[in-house]
Amino acid sequence: MGLAAGIIMIFIIMVAFFISYGKTFKMKNEIINAIEQKEGMTASDLTNFVAGKNSAYVGKKIGACYNKIKNSSGNYVGFTVEVVVYMEMDRTILGTLFNPKIPVTGETKLIEKGNYHERFISGISNPLGMNECSSGGYTTIQNIT
Repeated sequence: MGLAAGIIMIFIIMVAFFISYGKTFKMKNEIINAIEQKEGMTASDLTNFVAGKNSAYVGKKIGACYNKIKNSSGNYVGFTVEVVVYMEMDRTILGTLFNPKIPVTGETKLIEKGNYHERFISGISNPLGMNECSSGGYTTIQNIT
């Protein structure tokens, strides 16, 4: 009986893990798609976007940063935004005993046009209101628990 209960518990934990990972992956993709559709977003725009979504985003730690992309001559050509959503399993049967914080990251396609692209070209420092990935790491977008 103990062996059967153990196997069932492991199976339940695995299912909960994969469901949570899938939801986190979907959130990350929704954020990346929104950034690409608007050809960039500021940190405050991202915060408003996340706040306007359903309650599935509550409790998720979300961060973003940008990368300036330059050509071989060193000239600026565009930027990408990297997004991280941390998967947490704090709602499983084990509660806080087994609560991995696994980062699920993704990056937008190269954004070569639009209002934010023009701000980079004109030399505005930090036009997205978030850290550059290479220097400051992720800017926290939401961390509501």
